[in-house]
Amino acid sequence: MQKDNVYSNKVFVKNKYFTTIYLMGLFGVFASIKIGASESSSLSPIIFPFLYLFTLYSLTKVRFSKKDSFIQALCIFLFSGLLITALLSYNPIASSLSVIYLFFNFIFGIWLAKTHTKDEFLIRTLEALTFTLLISIILLFVRPDLVIYVDPLDRDSIIGLPNFKGLFPHKIHAGIYCIIGFILSRYFYLKVKTRKYLFLATFFVIGVLGSGSSLAFATLLLVSVITPTIKFIKLSFGLQGLFLLTFVTILIIVFGIYFGLSKYILESLGRDATLTGRTSIWEFGIGYIKSHPFIGGGFNVFFSESTDSPAQELWARSAFYKAPSFHNGYIEIIAEAGIIGSFSFLYILFNTFKKAIKQNDTLSIAIFIICLIANMAAAILVKQNSFFFVFLIYNCLDFKGLARSRINKAIYSSNKEQPYPHLVKLL
Repeated sequence: MQKDNVYSNKVFVKNKYFTTIYLMGLFGVFASIKIGASESSSLSPIIFPFLYLFTLYSLTKVRFSKKDSFIQALCIFLFSGLLITALLSYNPIASSLSVIYLFFNFIFGIWLAKTHTKDEFLIRTLEALTFTLLISIILLFVRPDLVIYVDPLDRDSIIGLPNFKGLFPHKIHAGIYCIIGFILSRYFYLKVKTRKYLFLATFFVIGVLGSGSSLAFATLLLVSVITPTIKFIKLSFGLQGLFLLTFVTILIIVFGIYFGLSKYILESLGRDATLTGRTSIWEFGIGYIKSHPFIGGGFNVFFSESTDSPAQELWARSAFYKAPSFHNGYIEIIAEAGIIGSFSFLYILFNTFKKAIKQNDTLSIAIFIICLIANMAAAILVKQNSFFFVFLIYNCLDFKGLARSRINKAIYSSNKEQPYPHLVKLL
């Protein structure tokens, strides 16, 4: 046991920078920085292979118990379905490579779950978000073309300023990730009462407003009521009440869309009733799912530039612009991977959410709800090099294992009058 503790300390100290860099990559830093004139000349194909290999090497140093056989079952369950749909797609090579990249992100989630406790993982996430936003602000004065989002429909932001996406993939991602940063800053402030987290919380709120994303702004307002609502329902009505609230909310959204209520709500807010063509894209996606229910069009190749791409038909009849995605993560995963490939992911999503509720993990539940909301407008959950996918896998596993033994040792060897001594040491 002592050997494991010594090893885990070395892993954490040596690899915390690696974790932060990897997380910054998941937030889109390497994809946004170009080394050439073309859109495909980003740093991601260069840097991520090294991160993948280092993750595999680090994982070989971690000991697994017989109870960890759940990892094998989960891995086979998820990626066998995706690979089947990839190999049967119109572009099996490109689709299979995307599945392999997603597999390495899965490996990174396993490594995090074995070597980082929840607070360690969250503080590394907050560091990565802070560095990403700081670098983005610096680039705003040096290379504004990298960090300003050019709207294809020339729409203004909700505050009348240019849309600031930073080094995140899109203005929606920028807004949603800044909300995550705000939540984490508030979480650590309540734990360690350090003023710098109040400053960071304000910093991330400015990032949400600067993104110009109406979805992010609405989500930020929702965040202010999510946490107390979850706590109230959990204490008053238990798990059944929380499940019931989630189910009723989904029903209201579905029936609102089905009976056209969303049209009147959007028009009253001065927004286009079609959400600038999104509803027609969703209709196309639903129609494609009905005609290809089991296999789909191929994971991560549905919107490729190939002449065989299923998206060619959508682009030919689009009245707005050449959409790069379905702007809806749920439709996209089913349209790309079919029922076979998407069922395993939905199973993992359900069990992860259920586990968070049973553990009374209000913070993770709030982040999950934000993920689910954002995934209605952008595919962020099942994408290669996506933070939310890694976050999902971490919470589904959450071994704590070696990391837990190290933290327990740190707690009992520290001054017990100091609140959260292990967190103070981390921060």
